[in-house]
Amino acid sequence: MNSLNEVSKFKTYISTNVEQDIVLNLEMDSRKTSSENVFLAIRGERFNAVNFLEQVVKNKCPIIIYEDTKENNSLVEQFKNQISWIKVTDTTSFLQEFSRLISDKIKSNNGQVFAISGSNGKTTTREMLNHLVSGICDNVITTQKNNNNHIGVPLTLLQATESTQVAIIELGSNHPGEIKVLCEASNPNYGVTTNIGHTHLEFFHSLEAVFKEEAYLFEWMNSSSDSKFFLVNNDDEYLKPINSSFTKSYGESDSDYKFTFEDNKLTINYAKESFNISNGYITGQHNFFNLGVAFVLSLQAYPERKKDLLELTKTFRPTFNRSQWTQIDKTQIFLDAYNANPSSMLASIDGFLTKINENDKALFIIGDMNELGKLTQGLHKSTAREISNKSLESLVFIGQYKNHFKAGYAAENLRLYEDVQSYMSDLKNDLKSYTHIFIKGSRSLQLERLLDIT
Repeated sequence: MNSLNEVSKFKTYISTNVEQDIVLNLEMDSRKTSSENVFLAIRGERFNAVNFLEQVVKNKCPIIIYEDTKENNSLVEQFKNQISWIKVTDTTSFLQEFSRLISDKIKSNNGQVFAISGSNGKTTTREMLNHLVSGICDNVITTQKNNNNHIGVPLTLLQATESTQVAIIELGSNHPGEIKVLCEASNPNYGVTTNIGHTHLEFFHSLEAVFKEEAYLFEWMNSSSDSKFFLVNNDDEYLKPINSSFTKSYGESDSDYKFTFEDNKLTINYAKESFNISNGYITGQHNFFNLGVAFVLSLQAYPERKKDLLELTKTFRPTFNRSQWTQIDKTQIFLDAYNANPSSMLASIDGFLTKINENDKALFIIGDMNELGKLTQGLHKSTAREISNKSLESLVFIGQYKNHFKAGYAAENLRLYEDVQSYMSDLKNDLKSYTHIFIKGSRSLQLERLLDIT
């Protein structure tokens, strides 16, 4: 029996066995179950949720959905007189199919489901889109933190209530085929693939493979019969060829939505209209372009609210670790320690340079760029070569790839450190010597710990 049939079976069971005025929601945390929940016992690689049935029964949860295995059947048998149950072939597939029903319900109620894929900028774009849409819609759900995988996407949709108007879903992938699963679970009608870059190359091995994976969002929407809209990055050589009756393009190059960035302001020209986007809280052309993408997506969905949406672009603020400005004593610090790859590193540095003046003394602290596979050493070297051409005043590199970075860095103003802790004592002196500090590296380094020096 496949999971679609099992979801149908579950709906039938609920409609015939539960009082009409009671709404039961799926819950996957045994500690949070109640008489108003259905417990979905997910079987993971390291745990089996059926082992926590005693807590579920204690919380008076009426129904459990679990995988039909000999071990699970034995565990459930112990509580057969205290709880009802539904057996399914695969609880994860059931969860994904159930989330698809929620997405379809949102759209059937004249709501929208946005999906964002891509190598760089998708989380920032998602947060920006959430800021804009939440400003004009009452009930919006969105991906929390980095819950953008095969479990996280359904969890996002499980936040929905009867009044939910919008779902904003981030699609993450580090293995081929994952975006397809997430599209099946979310079935969006608005989408964008931000760009194609050097991410997760230990599994994709080439930019062509990254494109095939990330741009599957378009392929999914192209096969859908629903009313839909997909935004194409015309500045990306891989994405530019995408074209269909439901697409529009954006970018600096000739596009439907022409982006022009100058003096920390983004101008968007579309047909006979022009929109000026300014924001004092974000840094760099790449972030203004992300905000422009969020604006265009929301504008396409809610054209009657364009004045409100344009006003909302002024008030977005980055979240912690993402292009965030902070201050220690008199030193201004730019922290972007959530993720890093060659393109995002160079874009962030360029953005930072637009924020400092000739008289400012700036230190650049950068770290390992992970998940680059066999190209790791070469990409650290080539990125170092490009950074050295920017004639930065002083540079610190932290991480295991320091020697590969050094091999490509032409200038002599470079200091190397194994990890954050080994640099801490020197950081104290640097805080006294520089007016501005740039910090960026992959998440595993936890470069945000540098701010704990106070």
